[in-house]
Amino acid sequence: MDQRIQASFVFCQEVIFYPCKGMSHLKKIVIIGAGNMATQLCINYHRAGHPFYQVYNRTIQNALHLKSYLTGEITDHIDQIDPYADIYLIAVKDTIISSIAQLLHSVIENQDAIVVHCSGSMPSTLLSDHGHYGSFYPLQSVRKDRDIDFRNVPILICSNSVDTTEELIEIASIISDHAYETPDALRSKLHMPAVWVNNFVNYMYHQAYQYCQSENLPFEYLHALMQETTQRIIDGEPPRDVQTGPAIRNDKETIKNHIALLNENQASKNLYKYISKNISRDQDLKR
Repeated sequence: MDQRIQASFVFCQEVIFYPCKGMSHLKKIVIIGAGNMATQLCINYHRAGHPFYQVYNRTIQNALHLKSYLTGEITDHIDQIDPYADIYLIAVKDTIISSIAQLLHSVIENQDAIVVHCSGSMPSTLLSDHGHYGSFYPLQSVRKDRDIDFRNVPILICSNSVDTTEELIEIASIISDHAYETPDALRSKLHMPAVWVNNFVNYMYHQAYQYCQSENLPFEYLHALMQETTQRIIDGEPPRDVQTGPAIRNDKETIKNHIALLNENQASKNLYKYISKNISRDQDLKR
């Protein structure tokens, strides 16, 4: 294994846990929020036989779809949040995590309660006013309307104590076979390449999709190509070794023809030129 990779993962511990084994009782969990991440967490814990107790959302109508996944209630009143829950999961926009944490401070009566957020980029110390706090980050792109099984999704855990970390790993392992203890700094670093492989790659798909739409071409003809390239990387080939195409061959004529096909779309032309230039440069460095 590359020494840099090995060094990074001395910080991480993978724990495989089977639902509810070793737990003295089902934890009472309250989730704050009803968006994409909150919805997927509710679905996955319900499926694993450990449904959440309560959902708080400032607009109750936007949380009604979660009712069937709970053992308790939905509320839009902060003072109606159960003060004696075991765990409070904050699954809201990064910009309001701090304000939610402050509100919870006035509600929670259980001195042993754990308060965590589900952000990939924000430090767990945002919650440091609470006695037991941390982060609980499923490293996956999620949407309300798409059921995603978290069993193979890494959940990155960080907290302010060994005991709290162990408890959060136990809770995470109810729905995932890949619960990792991951310090804030490492989680923040992982969040950046996650943007590369997810958001940036999807933007390239968007470029291709738009072009196919404008030229009345079947975008689905590209699906097999998309799947093959991705699968080779997942199977362990370095992305650089998977790279093909005119830029890596320095095929200037094909590149010129492709740019001409983009007609008056100057932004797409510039993007195609920039990426091609960088692929060619990377290939030159490899030689």
